[in-house]
Amino acid sequence: MDYIYDLVAQMGKRSILIDRKPLMGKRAYKLYQYLKKTNSPSPVGEAAVLDCTVGGAVHRRTLRHLEEALVNNLVALRPGEMTSGNLADTRKYIWKLIAIGRRQVYKPNSVLVIPFLKEAFHLAEENGLVLPAKIVSETLSFLFAHLHFDEKEYCFFKIKSDYYREVNFMLQKSIICYRKLTFLNTADEEISLLINLGSEGLNSLRDRDVANDHLVLDLMEYQLEIKISEIKNDPAGIIAHASSALKYLESRPENTQESELAFFTYLGYSYLLTNNYEKGTKLIDRLLNESGYSSHNFGKMSELKVLLSLRTGHYQEASEAYFAFVDALSGADDDTLFERSNTLFQSYLYLLISLGALSIDVQGADLQLKKLRFGLERLRMSTDNIDVNHYHFISLIEQIAKRNHRKAREHWRALAAPKKSAGIRYKYFYTLLSILFEQGFHRMAVDRHAAKYLKKMRSKPFAGELTISLEEVIPYEELWQLVFSFLENKRIRLR
Repeated sequence: MDYIYDLVAQMGKRSILIDRKPLMGKRAYKLYQYLKKTNSPSPVGEAAVLDCTVGGAVHRRTLRHLEEALVNNLVALRPGEMTSGNLADTRKYIWKLIAIGRRQVYKPNSVLVIPFLKEAFHLAEENGLVLPAKIVSETLSFLFAHLHFDEKEYCFFKIKSDYYREVNFMLQKSIICYRKLTFLNTADEEISLLINLGSEGLNSLRDRDVANDHLVLDLMEYQLEIKISEIKNDPAGIIAHASSALKYLESRPENTQESELAFFTYLGYSYLLTNNYEKGTKLIDRLLNESGYSSHNFGKMSELKVLLSLRTGHYQEASEAYFAFVDALSGADDDTLFERSNTLFQSYLYLLISLGALSIDVQGADLQLKKLRFGLERLRMSTDNIDVNHYHFISLIEQIAKRNHRKAREHWRALAAPKKSAGIRYKYFYTLLSILFEQGFHRMAVDRHAAKYLKKMRSKPFAGELTISLEEVIPYEELWQLVFSFLENKRIRLR
């Protein structure tokens, strides 16, 4: 059952194509509408919609029919996709040709097998797609040896199949190395061990006997170099390797737009790592112009621009970038991918406007503020500890600005006390907030007692992989300055 729910979710905002003339088609469409509109679907609800017994024959057959329709819709080629020039559409078209061709193998008189598989192979080669090229060349070499008996064609595809088998083997080894590096890095493994592991993977790729000039393997070299630079917390290295990869891609005859966007994204994140607003926004604006409005890259780049603006204190620009981000979400196939970042951006923009750190259009100010506050409400209802902390940070600062110190204390007490595994910056920020209440919000007293911990927090700058996460939408130092700006030189006693 969960599989059906996943398929429905993958449909996003796409409309389903299903023949509703037969009774089974009508039932399947009715069931699809129920699953699409209901937040918590259940077998009982499905049976009620279909007016049948739970788990009965009608229920089971309708589920099976809907499953087949959903799979067909998700893999179907839409009008214009075969000639769009997009690598994603070409890849989908190739796999469709492979699926049809391999099924036609079992029909002795079919004239579609060879033409379909040959077209799939040549498209895969032209676009540097290793796995489909391997599968098709293996299938064609077998067919020419056992069914169609063409020695010349057999030799050609046998050589190709051996070649792509080796390329695919090297590619999979490199992917496993890359994933292992990523996993161990998030598990806080020793940096020296990770660098040695990455270097072994790189040397294996560089010393390969096969495909010395194959696009995919060459790009894996660049990606491993970038991953090692990321582990070393070396943004300059990321920029250098990503720039080299882009120069290399310019010289290739294959369709490289998708790969170029990936390395442009690396550049974008490197500027986020260094908080370089000018270069970062210039690059992101270029990417936004080059990527399709409804693409995932467009949404990701828009998200990155808002985050970079907030991190570097460009709050007015963050507001403008946020509304462009919202527009991008409205045109996306699946806006749930950015649900969390959208909620956090709304909440922090609401805080900045409430504190007067950000101005908005006076005519629609109340309505905008009301809409942004929805983000804060969603954070309040979240089950994620980091999101809940964001809610209490924002609410605490808002209440201090309003002089509601008792309510501010409630939010401080609700914050998760730092555990041993918590980040050092969170521990220092939690201590700073605690000093507020210990010193009765007295500006000079708070400043005197907080100085030591503020210095310690600044000695652990917001850098490296942490900047890619959403743990600090606005750095703790900036949040502290916002809080501190509302303190007065008088002690407030709370009972």
